[in-house]
Amino acid sequence: MNDPKFWYGVSVRGYDTSLPVDQVESALKKHFSYCGEITHGFVNTLDKQTNIYFSLQEEEARALDLHGTKVGGFKLDISRVPSVLSNRPLGNGQIGLGYTVPAHMIEFAGKTDDDTDDEIEDKVIAFKKQRRFI
Repeated sequence: MNDPKFWYGVSVRGYDTSLPVDQVESALKKHFSYCGEITHGFVNTLDKQTNIYFSLQEEEARALDLHGTKVGGFKLDISRVPSVLSNRPLGNGQIGLGYTVPAHMIEFAGKTDDDTDDEIEDKVIAFKKQRRFI
């Protein structure tokens, strides 16, 4: 949960989702490489968005500044990804308005005791339709 490579990230929407995943990865890596070191990227084909993580807060800020820029003629919608730093729970069992589980924890979520075999199979199929880069 506290892995520093997931502290600073952006969510990217608006790119051409009809492209093959490897072309999306390549185009977004190229577009965001000037921001700094990309520590992790995850193309979510189901939600048609990509999460890109950076080493430093300044790099995340540079990536957020790219909101509205174009890749392949498509205007990007860029927002901050919920992380353990930007989206802390209140503690003591309290739930804050707007709190969400950090995005990378959902990405790497595993099986729970409540999952049936069909649910696990559905998760595996959904996961195989998605791609990670980096």
